[in-house]
Amino acid sequence: MANTRDPRPFILFLILIFLLNSPEQQQQSFGSHSRYDHTIARERDALDVLNKTHYGSFDTEQGSWLNLTGFRHDDGLAWSLLKPVQQRVREQTVALLGAQTEASLNGSLEDSSYTAVYHNVTGHVKGEWVRSKVGHGLPAPHLNISSILPENAYPFSDYDRNLTGTGGSVRLHFNEAEGRTRADMNKSTSDISARMVIGDDTSMGDWWEFTLHGVHFLKFGGILLTTTSEK
Repeated sequence: MANTRDPRPFILFLILIFLLNSPEQQQQSFGSHSRYDHTIARERDALDVLNKTHYGSFDTEQGSWLNLTGFRHDDGLAWSLLKPVQQRVREQTVALLGAQTEASLNGSLEDSSYTAVYHNVTGHVKGEWVRSKVGHGLPAPHLNISSILPENAYPFSDYDRNLTGTGGSVRLHFNEAEGRTRADMNKSTSDISARMVIGDDTSMGDWWEFTLHGVHFLKFGGILLTTTSEK
């Protein structure tokens, strides 16, 4: 009896060739490239707006908004809470570091005798977070999701990382390269990134991990970090 080859591997190979060259696959690949190009263009527009923005350009009380996601009037975010939050930060900073930080908080380091505690903060810190009572009792803002969400985005995939509880644990891993300062005249800021792991102990026990990027103000010692998410 003659030996016969098993035709199944050959049939499987033909199916793979057909799928790789099908119009649907090509259309999906084109759609991915199109979305990628659109995302890059949107990011460049946002950077252009930021490069032309100065301190004080964004003032909701004076009707000054920015053409950025979340910073437009029609987006519906609760920017009325910004002033109370800034006041809370000011009070906590002065309480922890002393009254000599007032000049720094007002945007000037020339009249301040305050010396930064750390010049390089590489390392990690951990502790507990508690939801602030600032804005407690105010109605929830009516967000314009169609305006905030980028095109072809799905709310449940990009906007599901919410912490709805009242407290939990948090851990920050800072990474700041020595001497990696920005190209400003006074070399007063340094690039810094941080990996945050934050948990919600009072709700569903959710834990999230994400990366933050920002600057470390070397003379003052403050750090400003943000995510790259549209949220």
